[in-house]
Amino acid sequence: MYKSLFSTILLMYLSLSSFATHIIGGDFQVTQTGANTFFVTLTVFRDCNPANSSSVTIGSVDVRDNVTNNIVQTLFNWTGPVTNNPPIGDNCFDPTVWGICVEKRIFTKTFTLSNNPNGYYLAWDICCRNGTVANLDVGSPSNPTEGSTFYVQIPDPALWNGTSGNSTPDFGDYPVDGYFCISSDSLDADIKDFSVTDADGDDLKYYLINPYNDGTTSKPFNLVPWQPGHSLANILGNFSPGYQSMSIDVNTGIITAFPQTQGLYAFAVLVEEWRNGVKIGETVRDLQYQAINCSSSTPPLISIEDSVAVYVDDQICFDIQVTTSNSTDSVYLYINSPNFDLQGNFVQPNIGANASSYSDWLGISNNTLGFTNLGVDTNMIGPGDAIVGLGIIPLRYCWTPECEDLDSVFLLDLMGVVIDTCGNGIDTTTIYGDPVSI
Repeated sequence: MYKSLFSTILLMYLSLSSFATHIIGGDFQVTQTGANTFFVTLTVFRDCNPANSSSVTIGSVDVRDNVTNNIVQTLFNWTGPVTNNPPIGDNCFDPTVWGICVEKRIFTKTFTLSNNPNGYYLAWDICCRNGTVANLDVGSPSNPTEGSTFYVQIPDPALWNGTSGNSTPDFGDYPVDGYFCISSDSLDADIKDFSVTDADGDDLKYYLINPYNDGTTSKPFNLVPWQPGHSLANILGNFSPGYQSMSIDVNTGIITAFPQTQGLYAFAVLVEEWRNGVKIGETVRDLQYQAINCSSSTPPLISIEDSVAVYVDDQICFDIQVTTSNSTDSVYLYINSPNFDLQGNFVQPNIGANASSYSDWLGISNNTLGFTNLGVDTNMIGPGDAIVGLGIIPLRYCWTPECEDLDSVFLLDLMGVVIDTCGNGIDTTTIYGDPVSI
């Protein structure tokens, strides 16, 4: 589903108090650089609208034994912050138009730890969250009282093998598509890719968890209470039958959401690291997404000739075209046939560095069709390898029929899929057994 934002969009983050930091989210990332040395990055996202305080500083971060919870070290004198405004928005959404401001603050520190089979964890807490969060009970909107705890667990430094040890998963920058689109019905999912990178190639598992509150840096952490009608089992407060709760694929990090109500929603994703079947660490990112009204486009249009006139031993061609309502949308085509040689009869276009073309398109002399180079992709929403294009997929098939081919009917199965540039909505058009007669 192609999503373009209505002018009735709400602000993602409203400025309510000049005394609150209005924390949006953040996370830790730790890299082992030597036998017992580590480099840690703490990223904090805050609402940087003018009425909000800019007083996000790091006094100290506790390092604790992962089993006993005892403090083994307190990290002072952090470097930073390095401050910037990460890019947010897509072809359909310019956050600056709506006064949305996200500031990223990066703090770093080098430290050492002794070998310890229990492993360690780092934790840092801060108050306060945005008072306008719809699904968490953070106190008064003008004076929120509930905060955040950022946390990462790391393995025994003895994991160091002489050249490397462990790097915790990297969540990357603030998501460009960091918002939800209201679902039009119980089948209208908003899909978000929350997968992370891991420098060591460890196996990763993804979970949605209750966001952590401030007040302690020792496990078990305090949890932010939920607003009525919301819970970890119903993060977005879905209230209509058939609307699935927000979920995350444990293996891929793909989030599926069916938001029904506009509002600012906080959620947290925990990522576990596994190596050789053993869990070695975990990290959490806490974020807030605004759910907004969006509009849907039409599904992709598949154009194909149903009958072709041909003489025996003469070459005949037919063209297939899949188009979208927006030239910037990614479009996929899955095509199969039980009785037509798609691969052997496919005619390559004239291919350039970035663009391709077909001449005499649709049988019209001197009608040249230009398009962005096509590719092949295995996409999660389809049945295997797909042809992928930008806004359009044109295909040409030519062959020379024999006598036995006359009065034949070839069957084509086609599924066109469009992924929009706003919110990753999905629309499909499917044609099964479409006949092409000669």
